[in-house]
Amino acid sequence: MVPLEGLEPPLLSEADFESAASTIPPQGQFRGLRLGGEVAGVKRTLIQCGEGLSPLTMIRVTDSLVIDPADLRETFVRASGPGGQNVNKVSTAVELRFAASNLPEALQVRLAKDITQSGDIVITAQRFRSQEQNRADAVAKLVALLRKAAHRPKKRLATKPTKASKRRRLESKAKRSDVKSRRQTKPKLDD
Repeated sequence: MVPLEGLEPPLLSEADFESAASTIPPQGQFRGLRLGGEVAGVKRTLIQCGEGLSPLTMIRVTDSLVIDPADLRETFVRASGPGGQNVNKVSTAVELRFAASNLPEALQVRLAKDITQSGDIVITAQRFRSQEQNRADAVAKLVALLRKAAHRPKKRLATKPTKASKRRRLESKAKRSDVKSRRQTKPKLDD
């Protein structure tokens, strides 16, 4: 999770971004050089890959927080449930892990129940029959969880009951007490 206002890398123009993206090799190992750029409102990062640069889209959670896709770790496992023999052959379910240490302290406190002992947020998605759809679903679940946690709960102000509400409460208690006390005695029959 990276706060947008504290970005240190230089911003790229759209032309620089497109020219860097055109030099992407088909396969390569990622290295640490990162250049920030914002094109059409989408936060992008360029990571040096082999001899060229590879564009990755930053995942926007709120206006002030984004997730770097490099911080997401995913493993594919076999999905449970219906699907016939396909379930036994293909690993389509995704288990997405995100290190909670990348989050601001306030979000970590609000997400305490969702963080594992190893310090990760684990999201599982197995709704679809393809890895890509399940991956997108897991990322969407993570973003929804983080957005919900980013919303600060309203602080509750303690209030005192009004005089009229106290009076109404005591009157209703008195009526109910009267009804119950009348039920305790047997009515006398006049002969």
